[in-house]
Order: sequence, then C-alpha cells, then structure tokens
Amino acid sequence: SELERIHYEGMDDVILLDFLPKELGFDMNMHILSFAPGASHGYIETHVQEHGAYILSGQGVYNLDNNWIPVKKGDYIFMGAYSL
Repeated sequence: SELERIHYEGMDDVILLDFLPKELGFDMNMHILSFAPGASHGYIETHVQEHGAYILSGQGVYNLDNNWIPVKKGDYIFMGAYSL
C-alpha cells in the first residue's frame, strides 16, 4: 500500500515516510526522511538508543558530536546512544 507522506514536525521541506506502526509492540522504527535542497532538522537531535542513517540519494552534511561530516548516496552513519 501507499505510505502516508507526513510533513516532519510541520516542515514543508522535510517529508517523513514511516514503514512500521508506532504501537508499543514494535521496539524499533524504520522510516525515510526526505529533505528538499537546503532543508535540515530544526535542531540537533539526541537519542537514548543507538541508531543509524543510510543515505539513499543526494548529498549533504551531517552534524555528529559537533563535527560536520560530508555525506552522499550510499553512505551509512552510525550514531551511538546519547550522540549529539
């Protein structure tokens, strides 16, 4: 079925596609965040769990522990718990 396209946190230039339900029975999440050119998160995130990001297309920069890292299609970013 078609995934619902959600404007992430109300931003018109960032689209969220969730693959799994948000119910408590699911102990993981899998989604796509799609950023329009020049778009970004509105803040630096910190998570209590380990997580990762796989870059499906395009290029950009990612701030990990206050280091700006260039990323491009095919790159994978691992973020440990409590990473900034």
